[in-house]
Amino acid sequence: TEVWIRLARPQDAQGVAAMHERCSERSRYHRYFTPMNSWREANLRRVSGGHRGATLVATTGTGEVIALGNVFPIGPQDESGAEIAVIVDDAFHGRGLGAAVMRHLVDVAARLGFASVTAYVLSDNRAMLGLLESMPLPWSPVAEHDLGPSVVALTAPIAAAT
Repeated sequence: TEVWIRLARPQDAQGVAAMHERCSERSRYHRYFTPMNSWREANLRRVSGGHRGATLVATTGTGEVIALGNVFPIGPQDESGAEIAVIVDDAFHGRGLGAAVMRHLVDVAARLGFASVTAYVLSDNRAMLGLLESMPLPWSPVAEHDLGPSVVALTAPIAAAT
């Protein structure tokens, strides 16, 4: 399948909502760490602007949104580090789409001037942990984070990937 990865626009809200509805409850939980039963246009508007970060979408040739990726500052105390996250339409799992979006997110983070990226992953999300391990980044666990023991936090400098 031919896929395009680009910056998200507010007009993508309906396609992003449809992708989230096609995703299983488990996929949404792995991405957001909470049950998420609906996607609202306000969510896309929030993640696609108004901060030093970016949201990417992957679309098919027909324009159907099949993946979403975010890169944004970890927080006001750490402007050098970015959090990255991806969700892929269940029908496209196992095809390398998550890895492609992740590579683009790391590139965007570097272009935005971030020195490192951090991924927060549920410890049972073997697919995402495997994806991160496949990236050419020297991931290190973050010992202290406030998301609990079921969440693995990994960080890596991005100079090594650019």
